[in-house]
Amino acid sequence: GRSGTECAESMLQDTRRAADLDLPDSGSQYTQGPQFLRIDLGETKSVAQVLLYGYANINPFEVRVGDSAEMVWYANPACGGWKYKSSSQTLKRVNCGRSGRYVSVVVRDESK
Repeated sequence: GRSGTECAESMLQDTRRAADLDLPDSGSQYTQGPQFLRIDLGETKSVAQVLLYGYANINPFEVRVGDSAEMVWYANPACGGWKYKSSSQTLKRVNCGRSGRYVSVVVRDESK
């Protein structure tokens, strides 16, 4: 298997690629429910914490971890409830304590 460092580097590369994507706007036919970013860890891993770096405008957000490959925001169990990140926070730490192949960050649009 891959070392923890290799997995972390792979996850960081996946995150950078995903962060470069343009998510559909709220008028898009593809936005059914909250927008989310999902990272595939390649195999089931224990996820103690998820660290979010940057991403100033993601309030409120929720972290979900599990093995369901279904591409819907609610497919895997949440790590607690909805969280908030202040604009002054560079890093947000979310304790999880779950296992899964997929880690998702779900952003709820409160403007509706």
